Amino acid sequence: MLWEIIKKEVHEIVISPKFIFTFILCTILILLSVVMGISNYKVDQQEYDRAVVMNRQELENRSSYNEIGVMELKSINNRWS
Repeated sequence: MLWEIIKKEVHEIVISPKFIFTFILCTILILLSVVMGISNYKVDQQEYDRAVVMNRQELENRSSYNEIGVMELKSINNRWS
């Protein structure tokens, strides 16, 4: 008897317009967030690749390890300033 009441209530909730609208809205929002996340990931990946290339070029332009150390110290000081 209790099972029949639970089954009936769940069925009424699931077929109600409010539930259907909420379900569709949540589905659309989830899909949009996935698409936006993928887009942001691609942009971040491109920025990272550019930063790697720039850092590699900067390191190749240095003639000694001492210059690399000085460059790193300047970088750290700029972050704290």
